[in-house]
Amino acid sequence: MDILGGERVEARRASRIGLVDRLAPIGGVKKEVRSLLSSLRARKWPKRRPGHSRASSAPDFARLPGPERPLATEYLRLARLPFTRGYLLEDGLRAENASFWRTVATDEARHAMSFFFVRQSAKAHAIGSASYARPERVALSVLGNDPSLRKLARILSTRRLPGVELKATGALAFAARPVRGAFTCILGAGPRPGGDCAALLPLPGEAVPLIELVPARDEMPWRRGAALFQVLEQAGFAPVVTRATDRFVSERLIDAFRDAVGSLPARQDLLDFGFRLPQLLARTLRAGGAGSGIAERVSAALAEECIRALDEGALTHPSQADLLVHLLFGFPVARSGVLRHVASGDSAAAAGAARVLGRFQR
Repeated sequence: MDILGGERVEARRASRIGLVDRLAPIGGVKKEVRSLLSSLRARKWPKRRPGHSRASSAPDFARLPGPERPLATEYLRLARLPFTRGYLLEDGLRAENASFWRTVATDEARHAMSFFFVRQSAKAHAIGSASYARPERVALSVLGNDPSLRKLARILSTRRLPGVELKATGALAFAARPVRGAFTCILGAGPRPGGDCAALLPLPGEAVPLIELVPARDEMPWRRGAALFQVLEQAGFAPVVTRATDRFVSERLIDAFRDAVGSLPARQDLLDFGFRLPQLLARTLRAGGAGSGIAERVSAALAEECIRALDEGALTHPSQADLLVHLLFGFPVARSGVLRHVASGDSAAAAGAARVLGRFQR
């Protein structure tokens, strides 16, 4: 807030409060940059692709989810300010501050900020605490040649964390069958195949991949799995714990989405509504459908599947349902969670959504 108000921050203080990562004397900047690049290469960060252009094309706001378009327009306006004639830093900071207060006061911003607490609630119901800290050092192994295990190993190898080692044997293990002496998570099979838990990576290609975890025992909250949950979260995954029995809840939701869309042209209507769809699903959608109401139909179908999962005990709290639908399909946080959104409407699923929300609010 001091910086937004125009205060300049001295370099050493900026480093101390975490605003910058490294300091270098003026004459040593090139050396420091080389050191940084060397450390990135040692951690297997990919180089820029051959033929990659530095120039960026003009942004196409029509391809953004609907609720994000006004914000993107405002971001671009602020980004252009420093290039206007007679620009002063003080004027730019004043414009940025005014823009912040205009956007933070909207209903969309209020819903988006409240979604942070949805995430924390889902985490608290999963492992008993939203602030659980993993052990300082953890050995993690990924064993087996299954395609899902290979994908997981590739992701983890590029997202190394201090205190987390990928080893041939570890206290935590992902495998196709139970590993003796390790807390084992069985990946790729059904929800209850043995081991200490089961896991599914429904959309591994996403920037923040969802991983659904199902404990083998009916322990609530799941404190035995807290270390695994925290390692995955800090490695850039989005873990969600469910109590699925026959099928993973994320598989059920993906089927509900596909059934609701069918062969209809739906891409534009979903985009205008605010869905930010993963590439794997977006590629299967037909273009068109603006104003067709398919987005509301899809929302209702997803809510109905979440209600069934809550009634069966596969989900134990509405925050898990809202988080799953957001992570799988990019349901817009500007519209609050899917259950609350559907409960406020007039679809056939509205009464069921209101019922389950009321059940957990009492």
